[in-house]
Amino acid sequence: MNLPSAQAEANLTTSKTEVDNQLIAYLWSAMAEIYGSQWTNEYSEQPNGQWFMEIKKLTMPQIAQGIEQCKQSGSPYVPRLPQFLAYCGDGLTKEQRAFQARCKAGNEMKALPKPDADPEIRRTAISAIKKLLRGGI
Repeated sequence: MNLPSAQAEANLTTSKTEVDNQLIAYLWSAMAEIYGSQWTNEYSEQPNGQWFMEIKKLTMPQIAQGIEQCKQSGSPYVPRLPQFLAYCGDGLTKEQRAFQARCKAGNEMKALPKPDADPEIRRTAISAIKKLLRGGI
């Protein structure tokens, strides 16, 4: 059984770190282009530890989706980390997802059947309306 050598493990770690650094650099560059100085004023030229820790958990397609969702949101404000992470998923925040679930559940509820109209009640109601319109009480 061949176990990876310490050097091979170190190379894998270095490669993973390089990929993480490239992803972060790509994200920071893209967001600076989208939001301009507002991004760098808010988050500086380099990501802080929390952004770095969370972004390195994402794949490139997820980051690209997050960036696209930022553009599609129409918001002139830079996203906070939780909002950006939501954008990297399905584009919805936890609250928006809960709202959609409630709406979907509401649409699935069965309504009571509409009762059949009684022609006699309808005639009586129409007669009463006509009488009121003619000035009668």
